[in-house]
Amino acid sequence: MRLLRRARARYDPARHVHEVVILDGAEGHLENVLIHYNYDTVAQFREKQARYLEYDARILRARILREEGVRPRFYTPSRNRCATSGGAS
Repeated sequence: MRLLRRARARYDPARHVHEVVILDGAEGHLENVLIHYNYDTVAQFREKQARYLEYDARILRARILREEGVRPRFYTPSRNRCATSGGAS
């Protein structure tokens, strides 16, 4: 998780979902785990996921209409990310 000073951070107003922050300074990082739920119920979670799905679908449709097309991204696991039952080698 990244830490940032709110007075030195802003979001791109052109983006409807604020997954990318624009910083005027350095970011920090936590050393320990922080569990953060941005919903109170399963229904709220599902509603958020449905909104994100619709948002991504609109972006994909706009990309297709701009003649960029859609190209498949083939998943190829990298060696350093593959886990085996015997642990990392």
